[in-house]
Amino acid sequence: PKHSEIKCINALKILQTYPKEWITFHGLEGPLSPGDYYELIAKGHINLCPYDKATYRSRSSGTLTEAIAAGMPTIVPDNTWLSSQQPLETGLSFNGLDDFLIKTCQLIDNYAAFFEKAKSAKDEWLRKQDPKNLILEAVKENNSAHRVN
Repeated sequence: PKHSEIKCINALKILQTYPKEWITFHGLEGPLSPGDYYELIAKGHINLCPYDKATYRSRSSGTLTEAIAAGMPTIVPDNTWLSSQQPLETGLSFNGLDDFLIKTCQLIDNYAAFFEKAKSAKDEWLRKQDPKNLILEAVKENNSAHRVN
């Protein structure tokens, strides 16, 4: 395993020593059922995406998009597709494990402000991501490409 993976495994071991009323882990034993997953998204407070920056530079994350659609503050790797999708002031981006830990503390300390911005951004995100709007944009683009001057 890479050095960063070892640090994450060690961090998980430390977190698992905390009392269960402080922290809850989901999906460590395997994938959640769709129902359990969506219930968890609906009840969540912060979506942490400690993804590897190199791997996710141009990859998407369904978990991120679902958290944004739920109005949940997020923490994502800096300078990636994930950070480009994060609505303004609804979360933070990080560069490396140490920065991830710092940003997580910052978001927790200022949770109310991030939560309000995330809730406000939710409706715009859902409107923008509506499949009907995608089709309308594609048709508009197609019509523009075929217009004769």
